[in-house]
This record gives sequence, structure tokens and C-alpha cells, in this order.
Amino acid sequence: MRRAATALLSMAILAGTAPVPAQPTKVERGGSRIASVLPTLKLEGSTEGSAKLEVGADIVVRASDSIDLSIAPGLELTTADGLAALFSTDEADEASAMPLRAGGTVSLYYLGEPVSRTAIPAFRNADLRAKNAAVARCAFVCKQQPEGESCKRFQAALGPDKSADSISPEDLCNDGLALWIKHEQLTAPELRGMYPELILSAKGVVGRDSFTYMAAEPGQTSLALREDERHTSYEIGTSLAWVTPVFVGWASMLTLEGSFRVTAGHEASSVSAEWCTPVGSVPRQDGSGADEAEACTTGTYGAPASSTKMRGALRVGALNRLQSLWRVALGPYFVRDGDSYAVGVEVPLYLNFASTPEYVGEYKGLLGITPRAEWSVRGDGFPESRFVLTLALLGQRSFFGAAFD
Repeated sequence: MRRAATALLSMAILAGTAPVPAQPTKVERGGSRIASVLPTLKLEGSTEGSAKLEVGADIVVRASDSIDLSIAPGLELTTADGLAALFSTDEADEASAMPLRAGGTVSLYYLGEPVSRTAIPAFRNADLRAKNAAVARCAFVCKQQPEGESCKRFQAALGPDKSADSISPEDLCNDGLALWIKHEQLTAPELRGMYPELILSAKGVVGRDSFTYMAAEPGQTSLALREDERHTSYEIGTSLAWVTPVFVGWASMLTLEGSFRVTAGHEASSVSAEWCTPVGSVPRQDGSGADEAEACTTGTYGAPASSTKMRGALRVGALNRLQSLWRVALGPYFVRDGDSYAVGVEVPLYLNFASTPEYVGEYKGLLGITPRAEWSVRGDGFPESRFVLTLALLGQRSFFGAAFD
């Protein structure tokens, strides 16, 4: 119950700290508008049984005109007992291993060089529609209030022979200028910061894991319960994503991605010990007698073993740039876990179901779906194959999140 309340409180805090769109006050040219602090959320579960809840913040500062620096501290709660265990009120679930880890991600975003709005047909057409709407708004307002200063400026600039798209935004009336500014705020991020050309991230996480297991004392045959053996674990990783200038259809750009991470710590023994005690007898249904009944208990047998896992991945994909609806990629990955090896293919797909487009690097609500096909060889030479599906709910600044994604 305590963990469930904590997790729900964390999500409530995130929802309460989500950015509120600012009202436009002037036309801003060049650079980009950034919400400097945004909450982050990740709720993930997979068919192999693992689950994770991660909460934190994303703090962005301007390193230069073309580079943003992001610092994103966070807390992670993980379990191998399924997604439901994170929010379970069952005492058995609360007693199971659910380590808490702390860490953060540091990212550099290269925004690329400023791009002219007229260089992209989609923006030229959008600007023309917005300018016509702003001029129509001014014509309506100024017909009602022709003596206003902004209306006098608008009428003088428009003249009898001037087309709507040739008017400078500064010559619009106040109401028309507000429409134009809102249009720029919705579209200008596409030119610089919403999808940076290059994202380089590094992440580190550290925690303490507790293990309870059964083992025989030296020189004895009876098993004893050993509690609260604690070990430090850590995870470090880096990733690189390049949004290339190559169009691949559906208003999307070609992306190239790579990631590498190392996880070190201890893993619980996979061997179980079961012991039973008599609890009475159960009569047979045919009345011929009774059978002895036993109550059995199962526990982990053996001490945790140290573990070091390395994972690398390369992917090629597409990012839906203009509509900001989805991101997809495809590529191989390689895993080394002690003396076991695995190779696989994964297809991460991210769907944008909510966003606040007033900010550069929109704050997004994303649904992540990642199917994986994996083939592995264990240390004993036994081959295995499996299919894993991971689902994730994310709240973050852009389609590209932490270094481990």
C-alpha cells in the first residue's frame, strides 16, 4: 500500500507541474523558446515480467546559440514481478524485491543552423494561410474601430493594391498580430529545436539491492534463512541519435541511432528450495480412508551472484517531423551477460497522443511499443529463442528521451 501511494503521488506531482502555455506578447525572431524545466515520467512493463516506474525532471540551459544542455535527475523503482506489483496492496508484493535507484541523464542537443521559413514549402503555405487569416481579422476589427492606432497602421500598410501576404507582421492590427504570433509559436520550433539534428546523451544510475535466501551453514546440513544481504548496483550508458536531412516520405526524416550500456550488480539465485510440514489429513471422496496433507513453503536457495551485463544497439528509423505524430526504428542489438550471449532485432515505435506545442521540444505524452525477437546461447551452451513485447507510457520533452531508451 505504501509503494502504491508513493507511485500515485509521484504521478500526481508530475501532472501538477506540467507546463502552462504562455500568452504571446511579441514576435520573437531567431533562437528558440524553451520551457527550461519539465517533469518526466516513464511507466514500463514487458512480457518477460520486468516493470519500471521512473519520475524526474528535465532541466535545459542554453549552452550556445546552436546547443542546448539538458540535465535530467530521476528516481527509478523496478521489479521482476510484473507491472501490477508496482501498485499492488498485497503484502507479499510489498515484501518482494523492488529496488529504488537514483541517477540522471546529461544530454547535448545540437539544434542545427537557423532555417528560413520560406525554404520549406509546408511552412510557406502555412504562413500564407495564417497571414490571410490575420489580415481578415484586422479588416473585421478595424471596420468596427477604425480610429485605433493599430488599425490606422494596418490600413496605411495595406493600401489599395497590396496583397495580404506582403504585409509585415509589425503592420498588422493588435488582434491580427496576436493570431500571427500564435501561428509562429506553433510552427517556429520545427525550424530549430523541436527535433534537433544531433542528440548525445549519457546516463548513470546507482542503487542498493537487498537479497533474502536460504543456505546451509558451514559444516551443517540444515538450511538457515539469511536476510538483508545488500549489494551496490550501477548502470551507465550513452546514446547518439542523428536526425538526418533525408526525407523518407509521410513528412518524416531518416534517423540513425546507436546506444551502449553496462549494468553491474548482483542477481538473485534462480534455484528454489521447498520445504513442507504436516497439517493433518484429508478424507478421500470415496470414503476409503484419508491422505496426509502438507503445507509447503518455497524460498530462494543460494547466495546472489555478481553480474555484469553489456548491451549495444544500432537502429535506422524515421521521425514524423512535420505532424509530430510518431517515431519508428529498426535494428539489431547485442547482449553479453556473464558467459551468455544474445543477439536480437527490435522495432521501437513511439506514438504521440498528447503534446504542448507552444514549447520548443514539445512536452509529449508518448506510448512506446517495442517488440523484440532474441536468440541467445547460455554459458552451458544451451540455445534459446524468445519474443518479448515491451509497453511504455512516457512524459518527456521530445521523441528522444534518456540514454537507455
